Formats: sequence, structure tokens, C-alpha cells
Amino acid sequence: MARESRRRPAFRSARLVALFVLVGPIVSAQVATDVSVRNLLVGERMTYVVTVDHEEPEDVNAPEIEFAGLRRIDGPSVRPISVQIQAGRGRAVEVRYVFEAVTPGRYVLPEVQLLVAGQVFRSSERVIEIGAGRARDAVPFLARWSEPPGPLVVGQTVSVALEIYNAADFVYPSAVSIGAVQGAIVEEVEGIGGIARRRVDGVTLHTIPVAVFLVTPTRAGTLTLPAADIAAGPLTARAAAVSVAVSQAPPEIDTTGAVGTFVHDVTVGSSSLATGDTTRVIQRVSGVGNLGFLELPAMRFEGLEVVERQVESVLVPVSGGYSGHVSESVVVRARTDGPYRISVDPFVWYDPARRSVVRATARAIAIEARSTRQLSVEGSVAEPIALLSREEIAAVHRETWHENPLLFGWLVPGLLVLVVARIWKPRKPHVLLLIVASFALTDSLPQSLPWERIDRGLRLYDDGNLAMAIHEFEHASRSAPESAGIQYNLAVLYFIAGETARSVYAARESVRFAPDVAWSRELLARIEHASGLVRTVPPPHVAHPNIFFVTLVGAVNALLIAIGLFGRRRRSLVILAWLVAGIVSAGSLAGLIVTTAHQNSQLAVLRSDYTMKRIPDVASDGWLEISRGSAVRVVSQHGGFVLVRTALELEGWIEVAEVLWVGNPAHDLVRYRSHDL
Repeated sequence: MARESRRRPAFRSARLVALFVLVGPIVSAQVATDVSVRNLLVGERMTYVVTVDHEEPEDVNAPEIEFAGLRRIDGPSVRPISVQIQAGRGRAVEVRYVFEAVTPGRYVLPEVQLLVAGQVFRSSERVIEIGAGRARDAVPFLARWSEPPGPLVVGQTVSVALEIYNAADFVYPSAVSIGAVQGAIVEEVEGIGGIARRRVDGVTLHTIPVAVFLVTPTRAGTLTLPAADIAAGPLTARAAAVSVAVSQAPPEIDTTGAVGTFVHDVTVGSSSLATGDTTRVIQRVSGVGNLGFLELPAMRFEGLEVVERQVESVLVPVSGGYSGHVSESVVVRARTDGPYRISVDPFVWYDPARRSVVRATARAIAIEARSTRQLSVEGSVAEPIALLSREEIAAVHRETWHENPLLFGWLVPGLLVLVVARIWKPRKPHVLLLIVASFALTDSLPQSLPWERIDRGLRLYDDGNLAMAIHEFEHASRSAPESAGIQYNLAVLYFIAGETARSVYAARESVRFAPDVAWSRELLARIEHASGLVRTVPPPHVAHPNIFFVTLVGAVNALLIAIGLFGRRRRSLVILAWLVAGIVSAGSLAGLIVTTAHQNSQLAVLRSDYTMKRIPDVASDGWLEISRGSAVRVVSQHGGFVLVRTALELEGWIEVAEVLWVGNPAHDLVRYRSHDL
């Protein structure tokens, strides 16, 4: 690093002349700052000079200042001086301080405010270096604790960093020694902060974090971060101890101990069950704060059997504590018919940013269990719908042909006839035989459906094992996600299990993959009617893309065959073939694009009853209630919310986790159940 001369005059008239000539009219630039020496040894003295473009010394009010690493010996002394300006000689005021070097290190002398005739003038920052021992170049680095935001409350988690600062180069510590912290839980973490750089007085200074900790006070009083020693090669530095006041947390949060900014929500897989079936209840606290130490509110299940209970957390260290969520998942079973009730205590936390206590309302969820649950339509009561058989699943299966590159081999017959007719010139019966053989070779479309899973799921359903039947068909759907028949059976099974949202979603998937099959549309209509969904976006009435793909391939083949057979003798026929094939191909291509776009634009389905919000904010007021299972169009996405449009063309914001749709980033596989849904 290039350094200025170790010793230079305390005052340089040439610099002042340039300063006053160039920037005389600018108030903030009418101050010159200089130091007599930039590189010192302990015990040596340095003069700090501030020159103000003003004529009367009596108007200058200079403060008594102190700088880190230095001890003030003299000053401030204020005196008038003469300077060279454009018009000749002029007058200025000089403020002089004398300091003695005390502690080795590299220091930034901050700006000094001078009050001149009621106007504030500011000096510039300067960098000085104090060498250790007798070596001016042996400038040790400095260390410090980052100041924790105070005052704190008991249970509040904050990040503090032990860092090297004002380093001219990167410094890699070889040893770090920190005493024990009393009255707090301390965890060393990674991923917070990074190396910071700034340029001052022509020198690039680095701030380098050595260690970052999350600190959670456990008692009121004073939290002290002890002094820490850092060694890097022959140089050492000590970070002074830092103390911060800790007050007792408000008594309202004694049940949770939560401090931070949080959102509490409770979801139920289904509020309508078949007797003997289970449903999953999940309560989740998400946000930023002491997530690793808070207590979730109690949940009570009146009359329901608790089958499984587990608590999981996803915690990421951030400057304000832990970011992520803590959730409790409970699986309950209804053994008998009747109404049940799940109650959740209110979640209370202290928000240090607002310095107030926040309370989420208590939750009460009604569960209804019945011996059977069957689909019904208007005019018929309890009319059941059976699952599709193996043969019916195969019959409604539609391969998406244009997405399979191998199926573009259907163009081979036309190309082969064109080439052979032009080069080989065989007789017509041979050409016709060649066409038939080419189609036979390229028309190999094996249906790769997971028949073993499908057969097992059908047997389990016949044996009355609903849960395992759902499990098998879900696995089958993973292997063949575009099977309309598998989605059809999942829709029926989900509805019997009381999972309205997933039932509607699976039925719409069945319609999407087989829009020409009346069974799928009838099933969707019956499920939505039985669930009371009267204002939901209907599925589009479009043809399957395969129709336009086959038409496009047929038109191209016909054109190639016409050119191959009649290209030389009947040019008028070839021209007509070009026109017809061009029109048919253009229409087929347009139809293929439109139907593919419709097939890929699946609507979103609400997982639970929800009140749409006016803005994408959890704290925003709701204005329109939408029932579970309703289909909406996804318009856009912002943060953790999506903007949706209802069947009545009304728009509002919904949390991402509350909707099922193909593009939902909140769920890896939205078609299938998991513990997170």
C-alpha cells in the first residue's frame, strides 16, 4: 500500500489555495483538514489542523475533541492566518489540536463540527497509523464487538459479531479466545454478515467478521460480552467487553416466551371425515425471532384419538435471531360418528420493534364424522360413484403426443415415399405397401402406466382400506402424472376421505388431461355440487392437443406423398395439395398452440376457507371469503402471496401455501399429500 510521507508540514498553503479557488462558494467545501504525521509510534505527537475560510477568529467556536488511540495534549487553539487567493492575499482561521499516540492501531479520525458565525462547518475524515514497538510499519489490526441492539428483553435472540476493523489487507486469525457469557444462551452461527470495505483518505479499510453468535438472554439485568483476544501471526488485538441492559419480558408472553415478529396459523386436512378415518392438524409459527426457544400454544382434541404427534422446525440464522418456522403436526382419528371440536390457545408474543405485545386469536375448529360419505346430485340422494376399472383407465388415457420427440417419426411415411418415388420409381402397389409398413413401424405407442400400483389400489379399495388405496393411487400418479383415469380415481377417493380441496383438484386434473371424456366433467360437476361450490371458475371446453397434432402430421404426410407420386406428371394436383396442406397445417398448428396453452394453464384450488386480502400482507384486512375447493385463476405472484381472480372477476391476494396449482413454489408436488399440506 502506498503511503504518504511520514512527516509533512502541519499546514500546506498550496492545498489551501487550490481549495479556496476551486470551491470557495460551497459551504461544505470551505474547510481543509490536515495532520502533521500519518505514521506514528507510541509516545509521538501529531498536530491536527482544521482551516476555515473565515476572517474573524472570534466567530469560530471549536469543540474539545477526543480520538481513539490518541490523547489530547493541547487545543483547541484558534488563530487567524494569511492565505493566497485569486485576488491576492486573504485571511482564514486555523484551529489546531495536538495529540499524543497512545494505543497502536489504524484509526479513522472522524469529522469534526465547527460552529462559525452560527453556521456549521465539518472537517474531513483522516486515517492515521500507530506502530507497535519501534516499527512504524508494524501496525496491528483492531478488534471489537458489534453493538447489540439494546435494550433487550429476556428471551430475545439477537446476533453479535466479533470483528476486525480498519484492516488495510485481509487478516486471517490464527487464534481467538473469548470468555464465557453469563446469563445468556450463546450459539456460534455462520452465514450472517460478510467482509465490508470502505475507502477513507485514500486508504481502503476492511471490516472482517471473525465469529458471529446468536445470543439469547435468560435473565434480567446486564448482559456482558467479555473481552476477546485475536491473534494473527505476530500481531494481536483485544476487543473490549460490551454490556447491554436486559429487561424482564412482559408477563403476557409467559406461556410462549416468544419475542420477535411472527405469524401463527392452524390448518386442518379435512373437517368432514368418514368414521374411523384420520385427519392432520398443523399449527405453525413463522417469522423472525427466538423461534428456537418459544413454546407453541396448546391444542386440545375433544373426543378425537391422537394417533401421531411431531414437532419440526426450519431455522435459518439472521441478524434478528432465527428466521423460518416451527410447526406441530398432529394426526387425529374419529372413532365414532358425531361432531368434534379442536381448540387452540391464543399465541402471544412480544414485538421488540414496536415494543408491544401482540396476540393472535384463539382457534376453534369443528370436525364432523359420519359413517359414509357419498356423492349426490340434485334429484338423487346418496348416489355413489365407483372407481374406474383397469380397462376404463386405459381407455381414457391420453398420451401428449407432440411432447414425445419419437412420435415425430409419423412423418417418416411421407418422407420415405417422396425419396423412394423420386429415386427408385416403383410401381404403385409397392408404394402403397411401403406407406402401410411405415405407419406400422412408427405407430408403436406402449402405454407405460403403473398397472401394479393401480391393481393394488383397486383391490385395497374393494377391501375397505381407503387410506392405503389413496396411498397406492398417489404413487401411481407420481409415475404417470398425466393419466386422467388415475386422477379420476384420486378425486373419488379424496372426496370419500373428506379432502374436498384435493378431490376438486384431482377432478380438474382429470378434465385437463382428457377434456373429451364426459366422465371426468361429470365427476367434477358432482363433486363441486356436493361440496356447495357454486361460484367457481369452470374448466375450459377445449379439444385435446392430440387432435391437432394428428391433423398436422396427416397434412404434411399427404403433401409429401402427393409430391412423390404426382410431382412430375400432375403439377396442378401438387399445387392444390400445397394450398390445402398449407391451410390445414396452419390451422392445426394454431389449434395445437392454443390447446396446449389451455392444458398447461391449470387453475388454482383453495386448500381451506380463506378471506382474500386487499394487499399482499398478512396483517391486511380481508374483504371476500372464498370456500375451500373453489377454483380461481392465478394472475401474478408477490412474495408469499398470489393475486387470484374469481369466477365473478373479483381479485384479491391469497397466501401461497393456501392454494394448490401446478406452478406453486410452496409445494414440491402439489398433486400429492404430505405432512406439510
